[in-house]
Amino acid sequence: MLYQLSYLAKAPQCSPAECHAIDRRLAVVEEGVGARPVVRLLASSDRVRDDRAVFVGRELELAHLMEVLESAARGAVRAAFVIGEPGSGKTRLLAEARTMAPSEGQFGVVGYEAEQSVPLGAAAPLLRALGDATGGSLLPRAAETSALEPVRVFEAAHRALRECAAVAVFMDDVQWTDELSRALVHYVLVGARAEQRPLALVAASRPDATATAFADSVARALPSEGVTVLQLGPLSRDDGVQLAMSLDGDLDESRAAALWQRSGGVPFWLETLARDEGRGADVEQAVTYRLRRLGDDAVSALAVLVVASRPLTPTALAEIQRWSPARTAEAIRELVAAGVATQGQALVQPVHDLLREEAFTRLPDEVRRDVHQRLAAFLARLDDLQSQREAVEHRMRAGLPLLDLLERLVTHPQRRLLGRDGLMDLYTAAGGAGGERSLALDTGLAALAVELGDHSLAEELWSAVAESADAPREAARAALEASRAAYRADRIDAASRLLTRARALCDDEALEIEIDAHEGGVRRWLAHDVEGGELLTARALNAADALVERAGGLRGLERSALEAVHEARSAGVDAALVADDPERGLALASELVDVAARLGDERRLLALLKRAQMFFHSGRALEGADDEYAAWSAARERVLPMIEIEAGFTRAGSLLRLGRLQEAERLGAETAALAARSAELGRMSSTPWRIQRTPLLIQLSRGDWQSAVDELRAAAAAEPDPHRRLHVDLMIGVWLARVDSVQSRDEVALRFATAQGDADAARCPRCRSDVDLRAGESLARVGLVEEARAAVQGWDVRHPSPGAVSRFWRLRTEASLAAAVSDFERARRLLEGLSESAADFRFELERVWIELDLASALAEIDRANAVRVLRTAVDRAERIGANTQRAVAVQRLRALGVRTWRRGSAGELLTDRESQIAELVATGASNPEIAQALFLSRKTVERHVSNILRKFGVRNRAELAARLGDRDRKAEGAPR
Repeated sequence: MLYQLSYLAKAPQCSPAECHAIDRRLAVVEEGVGARPVVRLLASSDRVRDDRAVFVGRELELAHLMEVLESAARGAVRAAFVIGEPGSGKTRLLAEARTMAPSEGQFGVVGYEAEQSVPLGAAAPLLRALGDATGGSLLPRAAETSALEPVRVFEAAHRALRECAAVAVFMDDVQWTDELSRALVHYVLVGARAEQRPLALVAASRPDATATAFADSVARALPSEGVTVLQLGPLSRDDGVQLAMSLDGDLDESRAAALWQRSGGVPFWLETLARDEGRGADVEQAVTYRLRRLGDDAVSALAVLVVASRPLTPTALAEIQRWSPARTAEAIRELVAAGVATQGQALVQPVHDLLREEAFTRLPDEVRRDVHQRLAAFLARLDDLQSQREAVEHRMRAGLPLLDLLERLVTHPQRRLLGRDGLMDLYTAAGGAGGERSLALDTGLAALAVELGDHSLAEELWSAVAESADAPREAARAALEASRAAYRADRIDAASRLLTRARALCDDEALEIEIDAHEGGVRRWLAHDVEGGELLTARALNAADALVERAGGLRGLERSALEAVHEARSAGVDAALVADDPERGLALASELVDVAARLGDERRLLALLKRAQMFFHSGRALEGADDEYAAWSAARERVLPMIEIEAGFTRAGSLLRLGRLQEAERLGAETAALAARSAELGRMSSTPWRIQRTPLLIQLSRGDWQSAVDELRAAAAAEPDPHRRLHVDLMIGVWLARVDSVQSRDEVALRFATAQGDADAARCPRCRSDVDLRAGESLARVGLVEEARAAVQGWDVRHPSPGAVSRFWRLRTEASLAAAVSDFERARRLLEGLSESAADFRFELERVWIELDLASALAEIDRANAVRVLRTAVDRAERIGANTQRAVAVQRLRALGVRTWRRGSAGELLTDRESQIAELVATGASNPEIAQALFLSRKTVERHVSNILRKFGVRNRAELAARLGDRDRKAEGAPR
């Protein structure tokens, strides 16, 4: 279609805000197989700019940007934000900085107005460039993945950037970038700072709330000196005159000054007036002059560019216009010659956003609708998520039906990239789809809500599907999914009501199994009806066994039947855990692994973690550790961060119990860093909260246990969820009872009383059992014997036939009770047996605690033997890296009158962390500098320094530095 020149030359006023479209980045369309185009993302995000442009002025701002880039090259993480009105030269300033900076390690992120709702639209070129650099793809094609979480993409980018010696990310038009792209940049920036890798972020934006919020988030992630903000105003008269005269050599200073005044000092308009040789008396006339020089094809091509609101390739423009390559090339040549568009790196776009916005206001409504329609048709033929999302926007603007595109989007393999905001956009669009709705669309929206963790919306949508579905099985399935959503939101009444509806509609054996398995969980965890939950779970397991037997094994089952068997086995493992039947649980967990392997690798990895838990409860810790390692290493290799976090923390906890504390510390720190990056996205809900505290649990034994306890106290005080809080209180109570029983009696009692109340409030029978068992040991240690006995009696009632590991912990409580009533001989016998059991279970860290308790009992009846056991404890603690337990053992040896260390050798008693800090103190580093270098809080550093000074017997940092310079590192009188 040809447009009349007057459409653009006239100026009917329409708001640029009407231009909503595109959520894909720069597309290069090349001829593929047959007549179908193949689309790939560009590896570069440079703005296309006029090669004739010159750089005048902004010397101070450029110097600031270069200082930021040079600081990053020296190893820092720095950020700079350039803020300015449209046309003030932000993009040109960034381009100059890029030209002056080393080209290696540069990456670009560019926002376009129409792409603000496109997931990873602005960052797609960065991801493609990183994929090309690493020989892979960070944004997989649709066929490559079935669960593409944003955090997977972010972590893959973070790891790819590790390969770069120095990184500079140039981010233009932040105000138009999509949320996920900004989150990605923040993620890699936080990761670089945590790992002390050099990175510079240089971002430009119009004054905008989105840009301000992003800058604030970056400022919070960096030290105060790490962020520079530059405000661009109009060019000064001298700079404006110099720019105008450099663009038109025939201008004298007086005429150049007149142009500067008419442009208001805005560089783009000054350049426009200068290049048009003053033909326009003002900027509006200058634009009109340029547009009137265009022929019909050029006008039509420009209309596509301004409505698309981002660069296009000539091939894409030709397909949209249905022109030949030669005709397209001629139209582009005319646009460039008229100074309306630029072409570079195979892309064409309006010469500036200001000109695009002005041209957009001159397009009649019918022309815009026609362009939107043709853009939608072009994009709807493509398979990637971004193109389909963009096609929806264009169809909306053209007033066309949306149903088929919405159905494709909600079932797209990369749909999770849409996020909750994208889900709500689709939900709103579905409501306004001209009355067109379908079961497929509603089901897809509901399933996506589940995947994104929006349980309230998922319950609402699945309930609606249950009401509208014609087939009983579809309605029953929807009611079951709605019940699951209500269950995840702790809404027991809604979960039960929807289950009743699902049962009434169900006419399918496999679905009946899933209903039984789910209701068993509702009874067990929400209704606190363990017996009722066990009956339903047993029924589900029996029915699942019958399904497998009739099919001749798992290979003979269809997908729906496999899902049912998986749910039954999973519920069975939970039931065995609550019933403290580890052998049964382990058998079911092994079957679960086999079933899960047929449903996908991610399900298999999660099943491995579940089996590892049952291995531990069966006293087979090494086999459990093997499962954890298999899950962790596979998740790491495939970049599955959520599974890697759960497996990493779980494995770190197992390594701690196995006495491999240095490995546990390294893995815990690495996993905590990954969890911290992921927490920035708000995507940690799938990881059990208690294992997120594993690094602090490791620090209790490896470092400054007082600081770790303080952090746990703060976490407990800030945690509103009773289920999460009780685990933190449990850690604090057990630890204080073991290392500080005299001073901590009141706090230990309070922690366990709170934990017992929280377990009841959370309706978690398993947690209540754990709390009661550990309360028995800890309350006995602090002398609250009757309270300890009451807790244990409750546990005994609920566990008449405990498993081997549970019996072990029950005997630990019995030994504490015996010592508390001064029955030291009985305590000795129990503890000696427990030491052998701990060796069998490979609970090496617990063996140290048992030896400490055994020595305390022996001290009352056999001092010489007590000394021998304490020396064994010192050796074992030193060998496994349990610094705190070693210090406790040394302290108790001294209490028995045994000299362990020569005066002046206190430095040998430093923990690994204290040794690091002592060395930094000796170099003259201040506490804030040490905190930044080691990623610790200042309060923690202060505590460490106080401990170090006390251990060396020195008064200040200078004396410590002198002592470290001449200390004798060999200890005398080591434990024998």
